[in-house]
Amino acid sequence: MMKTFISLLLLTYSLKAQTIPTVTTGALASYKCQTVAAGANSTTNITCAACFNWSTQTRAYNVANASICSTVLTTGLISDCNMYSGYQMDTISAANPNHTSCLKCSKTYYNVTQATSSTGNMSATCSDSKGTGCTGKVDNCFQTVCMSKYSSTTLYSSQFCRFCKSGYVPAELDLWDAGAVTCEKGDTPNNCKYLAASTSAAGSASCVGCNKNFALAGASSTCVGFNSDENCNRASSTDDGCMSCWNAYYFNGATCALRSKIFMLGVFALMGLIASIN
Repeated sequence: MMKTFISLLLLTYSLKAQTIPTVTTGALASYKCQTVAAGANSTTNITCAACFNWSTQTRAYNVANASICSTVLTTGLISDCNMYSGYQMDTISAANPNHTSCLKCSKTYYNVTQATSSTGNMSATCSDSKGTGCTGKVDNCFQTVCMSKYSSTTLYSSQFCRFCKSGYVPAELDLWDAGAVTCEKGDTPNNCKYLAASTSAAGSASCVGCNKNFALAGASSTCVGFNSDENCNRASSTDDGCMSCWNAYYFNGATCALRSKIFMLGVFALMGLIASIN
């Protein structure tokens, strides 16, 4: 199973398993926060805003107790999903899982379907078989999504890409305004490595991951110089440290650490999601 994960990792950092030390400032390692809520400085950013999101060890996001990611996903687990959004709840409903729940599958397609009606439960799975709405893989996309969902009494289906690979720009929007129809070769903003598709016809693609030694600034999609924590995806706009780790990392105090039981040569480092792009 681990060899399968490693073979699917596309890029970037070369990592080794770490022994997590005990810390007294910042978010406790046991909280498994991928993103932390703002504090006065990095040592007081102590509560979770999104949860550790890696494979079967993904932690459930609980809106009733969002400050701690204490429960491993069970009911909300999606088969063959390698990377979750950080906001995946451990429930099944008409809203969960959805097209944002799984960021990267170990299979070609992420298939999302709503049963029966607009109030029916959603289901999601990763598969090498195309789901309804897909005619083929979206080239240069991190994960092709096939979605069938009701609007009123009519079932609509489409395929789209939420995040394009480095050097590619999301183009056009699917009928749900959920993602791009294509990823086209193009220029990205300064020091930006990955772009996310807009979710509005009037909007534009936004940066969700920066080059090495840069991080996103606060809630913006602008990359700023940041080299105090190479595993940080998003830094505070007020210079109080890291606010969100790359995928497969979580906060151990004020810095981002790799889960000690993940042994791999590389980590698929796509983006640290925040609520504004979900």
